[in-house]
Amino acid sequence: MLNIAIVDDEEKIREKLRGYIDKYFKERDCEIKSEYRVDCFSDGINFLSAPFSPYDIVFMDIKMPMKDGLEIAREFRKNNAIACLIFVTNLSDMAIKGYEVDALDFVVKPLVYEDFKYRMAKAVRKALSIIKDSIIICYNRVPIKLSVQNIMYVETVYHKVIYHAIEGDYEEWGTMREAEKKLKEFNFSRCNSGYLVNLCYVDNVGGNIVYMGKTEIPISRSRRTAFMDDLVRYVGGL
Repeated sequence: MLNIAIVDDEEKIREKLRGYIDKYFKERDCEIKSEYRVDCFSDGINFLSAPFSPYDIVFMDIKMPMKDGLEIAREFRKNNAIACLIFVTNLSDMAIKGYEVDALDFVVKPLVYEDFKYRMAKAVRKALSIIKDSIIICYNRVPIKLSVQNIMYVETVYHKVIYHAIEGDYEEWGTMREAEKKLKEFNFSRCNSGYLVNLCYVDNVGGNIVYMGKTEIPISRSRRTAFMDDLVRYVGGL
């Protein structure tokens, strides 16, 4: 399922973008084996306060009342670092620093389907590749999507699970068993009861310590053999 959001204060633009999205998937029905849903918002405030946030593709108008698209995008990125963000803009706005919020691309008003189609194809390809390697957690009572490749390790503290990612830490209520289930398809291994390690970030193992950059995580005696077997298989590409 691809989740798409349109954020624009002009109803005609929202309707046109929604129509273009439907047309795009109808044309590529045989190529893209994925369902999709589209949510429309007339301003950024309602978009940010929506109960559903793990969007895969977001079309964001730059000029909107109250807060402009760049401000909204900065807030959105705090809970969703991996969505494909496409700004909807006039030619005069093209100098906007979209890279500050990791924008994928932009579409120019007045909207033309052929131009839109190219940007949409680019976003869909990237979004589908991200979906394969991401998990959803409940962070600050909001469901967010995390890229698995950005998660270095996971730890449990009391009844919380903390995901230590490159861009920062995310936590949710839960157990290590639940986190392990989410990540079972990926290269993670338990080195002790409270830590789940992404094997691609392991720099070295010395004695009973896993070294990941400046981070040192202990290996328990009961899990050492299984952890080392997992690491050998990962390094050997097995």
